[in-house]
Amino acid sequence: MFSTTIRRAVRTGGRSVRSPKSSVRMNYSASQSTKIPPVSKKALPWLGISLAGTALLGGFSLFSENRALTASLSSFLEEKNSDVVNTKKDKNSRSHSWNVPLAIPYFVGRQELSEVIVTHLEQAMQDSNSNHPSIVLSGMGGIGKTQLAVHCIKRAQASSSINCFWFEAETPDRLDAAYRSFYMEIARPEETLKNVQVTMQVGDVKAGGSVSISGMHQPELTPDNIRSIVKAWFAKHPDCVLVYDNVKDYESIQKFLPISSGQVMILTRRAEWPANFRVHNLRLLERAESVTLLTELGQVKGEDKSVAELARKLGDLPLALTQAGAYMRYKRKSAESYLDLYNKYRAKMLADGTMPAGIAHSPVMATWEMSLEEIDKQDAFGTTRTLFTLCAYGAPEGVLRNLLQCYLERKGVPEAELKVDEAITQLRNYSLLEVSEDGKKLIVHRLVQEVTRIHHEAERIPQRENLISWYSPWLSITAEQFTLLNNDKERTDYLSQALAVIKHQERLFSEKANSENLVLAHLRVRAGSSLFYQGFYHKAKEQFERALKIQEAHYGKDHVEVAGILNNLGSAYGLLGDHVTECDYLKRALKIKESYGKDHVEMAEILNNLGNAYGSLGDHITKRDYLERALKIEETHYGKDHVEVAVTLNNLGNAYGSLGDHVTERDYLERALKIKESSYGKDHVEVAGILNNLGNAYGSLGDHVTERDYLERALKIKESYYGKDHVEVAGVLNNLGSAYGSLGNHSKKRDYLERALKIEETHYGKDHVEVAVTLNNLGNAYGSLGDHVTERDYLERALKIFMNSPGYGREHPYTQILMRQLSPMPSVTQTPQTLFTPNKQSPNNVKPFRDNEAKLNMKPNG
Repeated sequence: MFSTTIRRAVRTGGRSVRSPKSSVRMNYSASQSTKIPPVSKKALPWLGISLAGTALLGGFSLFSENRALTASLSSFLEEKNSDVVNTKKDKNSRSHSWNVPLAIPYFVGRQELSEVIVTHLEQAMQDSNSNHPSIVLSGMGGIGKTQLAVHCIKRAQASSSINCFWFEAETPDRLDAAYRSFYMEIARPEETLKNVQVTMQVGDVKAGGSVSISGMHQPELTPDNIRSIVKAWFAKHPDCVLVYDNVKDYESIQKFLPISSGQVMILTRRAEWPANFRVHNLRLLERAESVTLLTELGQVKGEDKSVAELARKLGDLPLALTQAGAYMRYKRKSAESYLDLYNKYRAKMLADGTMPAGIAHSPVMATWEMSLEEIDKQDAFGTTRTLFTLCAYGAPEGVLRNLLQCYLERKGVPEAELKVDEAITQLRNYSLLEVSEDGKKLIVHRLVQEVTRIHHEAERIPQRENLISWYSPWLSITAEQFTLLNNDKERTDYLSQALAVIKHQERLFSEKANSENLVLAHLRVRAGSSLFYQGFYHKAKEQFERALKIQEAHYGKDHVEVAGILNNLGSAYGLLGDHVTECDYLKRALKIKESYGKDHVEMAEILNNLGNAYGSLGDHITKRDYLERALKIEETHYGKDHVEVAVTLNNLGNAYGSLGDHVTERDYLERALKIKESSYGKDHVEVAGILNNLGNAYGSLGDHVTERDYLERALKIKESYYGKDHVEVAGVLNNLGSAYGSLGNHSKKRDYLERALKIEETHYGKDHVEVAVTLNNLGNAYGSLGDHVTERDYLERALKIFMNSPGYGREHPYTQILMRQLSPMPSVTQTPQTLFTPNKQSPNNVKPFRDNEAKLNMKPNG
């Protein structure tokens, strides 16, 4: 026990404390022999005291002769004690907050999760005796954990009496410091007031009244002691929510947590937590939400297209969106001008720290480095960092896990498979990547990829040899693994990875270096083939052309290795409607391949494709002859029931159909269908093309019900595989429309053809020959419905396209048919007449859309 006499004035808010009848001035002086721990200035207003550079004892007594004023002051202190947690108090509620960050001006999205969290908080406060699970908000840096927590707390406080205390918990030391501040500002002042005994000597302020204070000595304020005191304080205040921000893991925070877990909310990048925690893994914003946030925060109106593109580039990441919105707002930039700056100075824009007023957060460029530094401490050989960096040079849709294992094996790392598993666990724990449901893909946010590449290239590009030794194996492994694929699903999975690796190869290395890289050419062929099979013929053509340039420079123009790309490039031109160029490339390829011998199996694929090309130019006899040569070679090499034989049977059936022999057409197609259904199953996309063609054959034989049934099967498969607006669907829509027309349902024919026209105009452009075929058929549909004005308009558009398209012109059969249809047609001012029967000659009746299957060269060096 010790006592201290106060002799110096202590003021409240700059004013003396006054009772209704008299004034009290408290004077003190601290004993120099007693060590008194300092108290934060923030705590003292709760005591009704304002103090600068002074000390306050842990407990004290006041002695006075005026007992009336003793009661008055005691009542005053009790009132202050009841309001001890009041740091930031809502005027309309009894809720209080301490150290809670400011909310951004506009909060969007996550409404369903917000409802869950607010309900949890309210229930935990109402039933404080039950042990509610702690809430964990988990997610990568910048995903918006802090703002979601602030938003939910403010919503809960609006309807309930909930106090919130917010602690920075990045490390145990930092959390100890936060607990000490909380003790000094909240817990300790309350404990002090609970032990107050008041006696006072009161006199006129001018006369100099005095107060005597005596107190008890406190225990030493060690971190362990403070933790115990603060946790005890939490136990006595069940109406408080405790938020621990930026927590590393459970072990680092375990000793700080109160007994009652329902009060706790943890914000962390770590995904894995004990079972008694309710973990919510935060996802990116929806695109519409991102657009709303950018528009409101950036004050940009009427720029939906630019804002949507900016949201896409920023990957819908809340931190990046907030940073961009604040930049636009404060710098008075439009979304278009910000997007231009971002494209030019990406690294600088990501490093810019502009945020809404009062919001403190590291810029995007620095957000994830902290997590990587923690991982580096646990990974002496840097394997995890290496694999994570490789992910930055993969597809945003996901990097294939087996590629990372292959890379480590190529580098001679022992137990590569285990090392990949360990790296994935570490990176997932810090929310830096996600794993796909099937476990095959590792998904890293596109902005995290961007920042990682910027950091990596700043170190590697100045040392070119290091860059080559690091990236070249990544290119080679991607190309080699692509070679092993045997089906469309696998090719689709690898395609995005291949395109990403190609893009970064071109960006990192000079044009000369890339023009001499045969591995790059090989990967381009594989990527082009995958694009081709998915119906992206323009993109496939671009990959084939660039691969051809590399191989011609290396091997020469007539080398056998070049023939494979010539074959593929010709096929791509054919499906883009340029059959003249298609024939030119395929003839070159055929001439080179003849070095194997005219009956070699390598000849069959080019004979097949060249036959299709001649058929597209209207020469169905030459088409038939080439295909019969190909069929003979393949049946000898593969046997009569092989899928390669089925492809040629399909194309040969189409040739006979175009020559008017629909019985032989049907027979070949039924053989092909049997083989493909046996090999793939009845609903496989490989079957759909033959179903389409077989439907056409039955239609040509007059069985339009069977025609319709086959075509509807084909449509269902193609829509399921490609999507309803894909160009592969358009041909079936065209044929199905004609089938319904033949059955007398011209309204349905028109509807199917209009769908087909819209798809083809989007894919090919409005002046393409495939569009012309559909225009002709759609004109016929309108004619059958009695609308001859629209009929003439469509037919004239179709005629103009055929007249001006390479390989068609005035003498082409399709052009002749259209001229015959238009020549007797009355002018639009005359009374419309029915000039044609529903089975009139048209491009659709002479040549229905037939699925001619191209055969691509998929050899490793092709």
